[in-house]
Amino acid sequence: MRPFALGVDFRRASQPMRDLLADLPHPALPPGCGEALWLIAPDRVELHGTANDPLGPLMVWQELGAPEPYIHWDRAALRHLARVTAGLESPLTGDPSMPDHVKAAARTASAHGAFGSDLGQRVMMALGIAHQARTVGGLADYPKRIGIQAVTAAQRLHGGLKQASLLVIGEAAETLAKPFVEAGVGSIFTLARDGEFALRLGGQAVPPEPLADSLARGDIVVTGLSLGRPVIEAEDLRTALKVRRRRPILLIDGGLPADVAPDAAEFDDIFTYTLADLADMAYQDGASVLTQAASLIDKLVASAEGESAVLGALDALIDAQRVAALTRHPRDADKATRDFADRLLNRLRASLGPKADPALGQAAQQLFGLMDDFDKDSER
Repeated sequence: MRPFALGVDFRRASQPMRDLLADLPHPALPPGCGEALWLIAPDRVELHGTANDPLGPLMVWQELGAPEPYIHWDRAALRHLARVTAGLESPLTGDPSMPDHVKAAARTASAHGAFGSDLGQRVMMALGIAHQARTVGGLADYPKRIGIQAVTAAQRLHGGLKQASLLVIGEAAETLAKPFVEAGVGSIFTLARDGEFALRLGGQAVPPEPLADSLARGDIVVTGLSLGRPVIEAEDLRTALKVRRRRPILLIDGGLPADVAPDAAEFDDIFTYTLADLADMAYQDGASVLTQAASLIDKLVASAEGESAVLGALDALIDAQRVAALTRHPRDADKATRDFADRLLNRLRASLGPKADPALGQAAQQLFGLMDDFDKDSER
């Protein structure tokens, strides 16, 4: 059986949809799967396992009524799990909670008898690779540095944190909120579905409506909803500022897409920072950290699988094209196969056009044995 990974993350599904998928009953060992692990985290719902038929896991996913998933097979599945575990695929890059989510998912799968030696080995490999990416690759420092920049911005605006109040909206904002808690912010309010969320942060839960009243409580507001649309609108902020008598609010928008409406910029007393803004402040060249960590993961996955990084990238491309074809023709395997082959051949044709490097043509001849076949035909 082949290892696979499929699911949706904050880019493909809104928070309400992810919450719905997380709350649905999940078969411990879905039909067609040899082993299975359900990874449920604030930013994603995924199924990892082994299967022979690519349609099997996809059918399980479609029965849940879920949006179109991404799917990875073989080496690409390990690469994806390693990137997820390292926090490279999280809204807050380097999210330190991701290894714990993976370990918890493995324990649950093991308790239900769905976690065998093959999947167990791959999870251990992913955890080891993620650890290297976080320590050697520098990902572990990424959220810390972003947090430091957020706290520094708050201190500049409010002249210290001991008298300041923090409003945290959404469980996914916990990692962004922790630096403020550790810095000794005066009071903490939370707005989230999880009843234990306020206790974890040492704060007090507030009602969701009206939102303007909750916003008025916060000198600093940290969000992490990613609902697919802005949640904090200009009218909410206008009302909150009136209640606060124009005392400024620092907004840390951790949503992807944004939780704060663009017209929030019209207020002189509202200061909004996105994750990208904080990353730019934390790193003169933050992209180099991500590139270094991603490259290290690719190399470690290739080493673990005993093959080259180029083959890993080729696997990822083929997997993406296969899923696209199955999605376009979910009930016709022949059409999906033809579509899949045509698209790969079109890429090959485009690469071997009249202006192509002759070395590419020679490589294609060697790869597919074209001249060997021609010589055999000539001999006949």
